[in-house]
Parts: sequence; C-alpha cells; structure tokens
Amino acid sequence: MLLTGSIFAQGSEGEAKPLPAAPANHVLDLSDTFRENPTKLAELTATLKRIEEQHGYLVYLALYYNVLDGTVQSRADALYKAWLGDEKRGLVLVYQSDPAVDGKNIAASYYRGTGLADDAVSGLIPDQKMSEILRSALAAQSKGQDTSDRSITIVSGVEREMNEYFASDPSTWKDSANLKLMAIFFGVILALALLGMFLWKRSSTADVAAHKHYYFPDVDVASRLGAPYGGGWVSEKSFVPSASRK
Repeated sequence: MLLTGSIFAQGSEGEAKPLPAAPANHVLDLSDTFRENPTKLAELTATLKRIEEQHGYLVYLALYYNVLDGTVQSRADALYKAWLGDEKRGLVLVYQSDPAVDGKNIAASYYRGTGLADDAVSGLIPDQKMSEILRSALAAQSKGQDTSDRSITIVSGVEREMNEYFASDPSTWKDSANLKLMAIFFGVILALALLGMFLWKRSSTADVAAHKHYYFPDVDVASRLGAPYGGGWVSEKSFVPSASRK
C-alpha cells in the first residue's frame, strides 16, 4: 500500500498551502537548481521520459532547498497523492539541498507492491526490490557533486536498475516452473514427515517390547528330558581342546 500524507502543505503561519501541480517535464525545481543549467535539465527530463516510455513508470523529481513544513518523506507522500492519486506505477523523489539541515535530505514515495501474481502481472515492482533500486541509485552519488549532478546521477541510477529488473522477466506465483518447485518442495517435506512418523512408531514399539515382562507358570512335572525334574546327575561337557585346558 502507499503511505501518503495530506495533499496540502502548511505555510509558515500554519495556513493550508496547496501543493503545486504536477510538472509536465516531471521535474519540480523549487530550489532553482537548473535555472542556469538548461542542458542538464534536458538530460534529466529525457531520462525520466525514457523510464515512462520503456517501463510505464511515472517518475517525478521535486527539488527543494529546504522543506520547512514537515519532513521530506511527508512531502514525498503528499506529492504522490496529489500528482498520481491511485496510480500504482509511479515514484516521487524529493531532494532537499540545504547543507545546514541535519538528517535525511532525500525521500521516495511509491506504491508498496507485494510481488505476488496480481502485482507482477500488472508490472509493479515489489516493495523490497524498489528499496534495492533506490539504495543502488543513491549509492552512485559522489561527495563532490553539486545538486544538479546528484539529481542526474540518482535518476540515471533508477533508470539503470529498472532496466535490469524488467530485463530479467521477474517470475510470478503463477509460473509453471514455480508451481513445480513448490510441489517438489512440499512433496519432500511430506515424505520426511511420514518417514519420521514411521521411525518414531518403530522406535516406540521396540522400546515397549524391551521393557515387557514374561512370566513362566509353575508346572507339576515329574521328569523333563528323561531326567527327574529338579534333580538327578549333572554332567559337564567342554568343547575346549584338552591341550588348551589349564
């Protein structure tokens, strides 16, 4: 699911301030980062357009110098709700460039897909995979980059990771190969369970037999095996050679 905030931002005096409309080029530059860099802006917007054309994902980048009201995460969630609404195949990145701000300066908002059949069929990127995509994209930044170069690096990283993800043709729970693997897995588990029950039963039976007591009844017999019962001569027979006897 998507965790979203209000579609209104709070102004400096607490009044409700409507959020800006979704930019046509998918870049909201409230920090004037690209005001004097039209070439870099064109490169950035071209990357965002390619992502939409190739993968059907609407990716927006919002650049603020400082998010005074709320956090960058709450602003990202609010922009997603305002710009994309119920659209699931989308991503909103918010970048805060003020170096004096401690803590998180970039946040992302996107639909938290489950990775199960329904989401996979519609081409949604699972939550866990999207987190990996964003981590890889952010890791590509360099300390010496300015905000414009960082923005291009991050968005290019998102494009690269999405290309790799969709090129791998992610499987779904409906794939026959997955069903076969699941059937084999559960078959092995069932066989091991039955074998365990059989061994436990045999062990229990042997244990009971080992502890069973046998009682021989008293009988009144005058002789047994041709000799008086309870008496007579006792003979000894040895099978050890006489030479070995001591």
